[in-house]
Amino acid sequence: MLKRRLTLILLSGLSMSVFYLLMESFPFSFSLDAIYIVFFFGLVFGVSYGLFALPIQLLLNKYLDSRKFNIIYFVAYLLGSLIVYIPIYGVYNNYEPFYANSAFYLYAFISALFFWTWDSIITSRNNVE
Repeated sequence: MLKRRLTLILLSGLSMSVFYLLMESFPFSFSLDAIYIVFFFGLVFGVSYGLFALPIQLLLNKYLDSRKFNIIYFVAYLLGSLIVYIPIYGVYNNYEPFYANSAFYLYAFISALFFWTWDSIITSRNNVE
């Protein structure tokens, strides 16, 4: 199960880093630096998922049935993502109000969506048994 959770964290982190790279460097030009950036940000996002989303997943698995694509899991991941992104967004955007920018909501939603999707594919109870 540890191997599945590590895979979940790494795939979620890499997915988010590719999304981040595409959004922040549009139009995208492929280079060797882009590959390094994807892996670096994949590690950064992976650590973030491990620190914040994984405890939510463990708590939900303890009390709820972990079916594939359970909407309650997505809502919990989305709320966690919104809470985590508030201070991060403030620091990286010169403390402008997070509620005034749609990018805040987009990144929080996509972050939760990636983790929820990979969680449903990799670690749902239907796959483990």
